[in-house]
Amino acid sequence: MFDVVFIPSYFGVLEVGHSKYFLQRTLAEHDETMEHTLMKSIYSKSISKESYLQYLRSQHRIFVALGAAGRKKRAEPILQAVADSMLLRADLLRQDVAFWADQ
Repeated sequence: MFDVVFIPSYFGVLEVGHSKYFLQRTLAEHDETMEHTLMKSIYSKSISKESYLQYLRSQHRIFVALGAAGRKKRAEPILQAVADSMLLRADLLRQDVAFWADQ
């Protein structure tokens, strides 16, 4: 799988990881999420432990499903073109859930 994408630019071809590439192209949408009450409570550290665990568990379920779909379709050229190991977050989220559940 590929970990970088090459982007033509004014300064020549840039090598950028897919995570950063996609974030840059969805910045307006990303910024909107930062105004959401949940995200504000996370960043202000006012979220309850149970609410944060619920958030992490929901993210884990999403990334488990994305990982499974990616493995199932990994031979498809479109997925090979955007594959990035930085997007595989399920195991890290599982670790986060385990950590916060013990706090």
